[in-house]
Amino acid sequence: MSNHLYIVGLSFLTCLILSAVLFSQFVKSAFLRNRLASSALALTLTAIVGISPIASIFWYNYDFVGDISIWNFLLPLFASLIIVAGVIINKPYMLSTSTLLASIIAVFTCSHINIFPEQPVILNQLLTILILWLFSYGFQALSGISFLPQSEGITICGGLVILYFFGQTPFILCVGAAGILGSLLIAYIHSKSQPLAANSAPVLGFILGWLGLVSYNEHLLPCFTIFSSFYLMELLITLCYKITFIPKYKNIAYNSISLQASKKGLPIAVENKVIWNSNILLLIFGLFQLNSPSPYSIPLFAIIIIGWQLYRMLNWEQESKTWKETNKELIKELKNSFSNILPTDKNDNNSDEK
Repeated sequence: MSNHLYIVGLSFLTCLILSAVLFSQFVKSAFLRNRLASSALALTLTAIVGISPIASIFWYNYDFVGDISIWNFLLPLFASLIIVAGVIINKPYMLSTSTLLASIIAVFTCSHINIFPEQPVILNQLLTILILWLFSYGFQALSGISFLPQSEGITICGGLVILYFFGQTPFILCVGAAGILGSLLIAYIHSKSQPLAANSAPVLGFILGWLGLVSYNEHLLPCFTIFSSFYLMELLITLCYKITFIPKYKNIAYNSISLQASKKGLPIAVENKVIWNSNILLLIFGLFQLNSPSPYSIPLFAIIIIGWQLYRMLNWEQESKTWKETNKELIKELKNSFSNILPTDKNDNNSDEK
């Protein structure tokens, strides 16, 4: 166990140092700065160059629940370069297409992962591709706030590393998560000067989605869901706005509650503190999940708590109220939102006024 900790620490420090060098060098490149690909390329190369040699040298799979090979584990990291290429080319629909192609490669590489075992093999793979693509491409929803994609990645990777100390995360998976955690810490430090733009955020989403697929195969999906609850709620909200087909909600990067709260005047330092407090709470919930008899109760509770936090962020100027008053306001806001989306008859409006 002690030797394993040294190797995990080696992965963390290697990616930390490598990422610091790459971020500082790539930002000087006018081509990458104009293409907004420097952060994405730095993250991807750090993951490949920093994690692959260490995972290959110290590879063993006897602590994995499923039958996984070094090929299954590392190829999705290389597939993330396809998304980076899509970012650099920067043509219409190129990013979504490259993310889809990378998702197809990752799922067919990890063919031993059966998220829907009751379905035919090909349908199971297609649904898994759709989930990974949505998880990856949807990371654009966080890109409206410069530090948000990195902070969510730190929470997910940090949670997997913490679970290793409780004997739940396989050793090699912890090595990968620790390396990505090191690179994300540097990315978080550079988030003001070198943020993950909307077209480069899916690279991080894809790498984290790859960790999610491996976590699912290791029966860690409830914990992974808890760690990513903030992102999942933001994604759900932005998609709900987008499917209304109202022009101003077309870009999901502008629909997140975090960005709306910032536009309403919430100081960015306060928002940063709220988000980190929420993520620390999610890490604690993830540890409680280890002894939970149900795989659904704590993740559902975590999502509800995050939904409440997002609501409070959006209405930060309001005074503290009782639960009853707050619930009434929430119901009223939901009604107003639906009335703005769905057309109503004038007669109905007149009857409501009466």
